Amino acid sequence: MTIKFKASFCDPLHPEIIELGDMSQDTIIDYFEKINWNDYLQKMATGKPDEIYYSPSFEVEHKKSKNGLVISADGDPNKYVFPSSLKRPKNVKSFLDLWIQLMKIILQTYRNRQ
Repeated sequence: MTIKFKASFCDPLHPEIIELGDMSQDTIIDYFEKINWNDYLQKMATGKPDEIYYSPSFEVEHKKSKNGLVISADGDPNKYVFPSSLKRPKNVKSFLDLWIQLMKIILQTYRNRQ
């Protein structure tokens, strides 16, 4: 049985949150790895302040439990960090596994930039 999540993305230059729909755990990880965080941060750095609505952010929510995870990119386009927040779930085991996998990807991305 595949655990179903729903995902969304906040593009800094678009006022509406982009709903990505249902995703499996593998699809979430693949999508996250393909986000060009540097490009979004570069657009923010060169854009007008009144045209920026969000930090680039990827949100995932477990459809049944409503547990969620939000990962954003913040900082200089060439040296940025990933602030993240986890909705306070009642049962975290299955969702925590996904969070750990995404944090490993973030660490690997950070190490590759140095």
